[in-house]
Amino acid sequence: GTNTTGASNTLSRAIPTVSFDSGMTFERDAPGISKLFGVNYTQTLEPRLFYVYTPFRDQSAFPLFDTVQSDFSYGQIFAENPFSGNDRIADNNKLTAGLTTRLIESETGVERFRGTIAQRIDFTGQRVQINGTLQDTKATYSDLLAATTIQMFRGYYLDAGIQWNPDQNKVNYSNVAFAWRPESRKLL
Repeated sequence: GTNTTGASNTLSRAIPTVSFDSGMTFERDAPGISKLFGVNYTQTLEPRLFYVYTPFRDQSAFPLFDTVQSDFSYGQIFAENPFSGNDRIADNNKLTAGLTTRLIESETGVERFRGTIAQRIDFTGQRVQINGTLQDTKATYSDLLAATTIQMFRGYYLDAGIQWNPDQNKVNYSNVAFAWRPESRKLL
């Protein structure tokens, strides 16, 4: 097409983001579990808080090349931008809280069990969307995520996860997987 007089051929934007990621790890001996399995275990409790703030900037004039909404997951719930790619940068005022516990063999350091739960609150609602801008937003809670990994025997893993919507009392996603990892870089 033709360029109208005075129209710019370039677009630019500056979108600052501030995030704070904090966590702690508490450890204790787990004598009850140690008696049950005959191996000494250490149990951890690991709370984590992640806050991100990004102001709203209208990005509707920017072309959309390869950016998509990332799948909602434990990795994404602790991310600064819910989009993959840089065509859209989400406005954020979000706090994510997570809690992980692990059972680790005291003598070998082998992690036998990991359980995690996390949820995010969006204090103002996200206006920037893939194909436009939402005008009316409100504070929301994300679905609750829970996941576990169990190493049953050396190299044999059972993974399970669930995404539960407390407002609708409904499971939106769940998975169970069995994996055999005989050595580094090998997986069945």
